[in-house]
Amino acid sequence: MKSIEDLMYRAKDVAKDPFKLRTLINDAKHELEFDFALRGRKHLVKERASIDMVFFGDIHGDIYTLVELMMKLNLIEHLNNGILKVVFLGDYIDRGPEQLLALASLLILKREWMDSVVLLRGNHESVKGLEPYPHDFPSVLMKMFGSHSGLELYHSFLEIFEIMPLLLYVPGKILAFHGGPPISRIERYSVVDDMLNVRDMEDFEDVLWSDPTEDIEWIAHNALRGAGKVWGWKASEKIVEKLGIKVMIRGHEPCNGFKVNHRRLVITIFSMKGYYGNEFAAALRIPYGDDSWLDNIDSHVLLV
Repeated sequence: MKSIEDLMYRAKDVAKDPFKLRTLINDAKHELEFDFALRGRKHLVKERASIDMVFFGDIHGDIYTLVELMMKLNLIEHLNNGILKVVFLGDYIDRGPEQLLALASLLILKREWMDSVVLLRGNHESVKGLEPYPHDFPSVLMKMFGSHSGLELYHSFLEIFEIMPLLLYVPGKILAFHGGPPISRIERYSVVDDMLNVRDMEDFEDVLWSDPTEDIEWIAHNALRGAGKVWGWKASEKIVEKLGIKVMIRGHEPCNGFKVNHRRLVITIFSMKGYYGNEFAAALRIPYGDDSWLDNIDSHVLLV
């Protein structure tokens, strides 16, 4: 693949043809299942940072903003040259105008550059018992392909969501997730592998639904969302100390591109524009081997 235009041509071709879409789903499922097996069927990706990393937040079907960000980052060129790791923080579907096109584009990216693209699961990549509202992706598929085929495709996508990782861990540097860290596990265990071995419903709820807050110091129920937790700056200090990292990177929370919490211990990235009234969307590029970027976060955030 040579350009963003190539990616979009392929994604549009797939998104309008149920046969090609099923082929993409089956191929993506096979490859993600292989990845999942290699990780010991754990929802954790471990990375030893050796190149720059780029993080995208919630997309929610806003393919136009995603393309704009990708073009400004020269993303395809850098992926072709093997000089970039790209991490998507979840919430690819629901709400936005081109949900299927956005998801198809990311699955094609993953197929093309397997080891260089990480697709984390968001709360809108639905977990049974923790379904978001509104969740209009099934309706989008049924409108496009009819009730029977649309529901079949939706259940096939659910199988893909089940094997998406929840956490990206770069020892000594970063923990990335959609909503929050696995707070309950981190409180309960002392070994990093145990702290990040997300397994039960409480763990999924922590990771997919939680939010940082400046209003408390420790941890409370996330009453606003009705799921997950809210955690304060003292909790963040304890979490990064126990995990031996410098920063947590997340999506989940609408903001004007990005925001910083807890004395630069938590960075939120949001890559959808307009739906929530936000003027800007963002991606975050982290340089390899230079931890001083945390002292000047603004210069490493691309806003569009």
